[in-house]
Amino acid sequence: MARLPPLPPETTPELKPHFDFFLGTLGFTPNSVLTMQRKPKLAQALAVLTVADSGPGVPEEAQASIFNAFVSQKEGGMGMGLAICRSIVEAHHGRIDVIRDPDLGGARFVIWLPLTTPPANASSQPDAATPRT
Repeated sequence: MARLPPLPPETTPELKPHFDFFLGTLGFTPNSVLTMQRKPKLAQALAVLTVADSGPGVPEEAQASIFNAFVSQKEGGMGMGLAICRSIVEAHHGRIDVIRDPDLGGARFVIWLPLTTPPANASSQPDAATPRT
């Protein structure tokens, strides 16, 4: 597996163990392109993890349901990995999306996660102000 960039130092400790799971589920390979950015100037400072590849991608009609349990585009897939990813991301007040990568032609998964823990009274739903791909 390709060497991964370090997580931003402000990343909440409870998120760090999830990144290996995210990358495995999103199909990160040495041929994938991984970027990780800090977006500190937004209303809420975010870490943005992007994994893109040149594979078959996720058909546009499947993008809305790909994160549902028991939905899989992989031969023999159980359809649980992306559902679990979404649950983890949303539990940490983040967001996950998939689109076709305009440069590589395959799938582009983007995960936005807050760099700091939201207040205890914050909603567990992703912030509507979180940028979209």
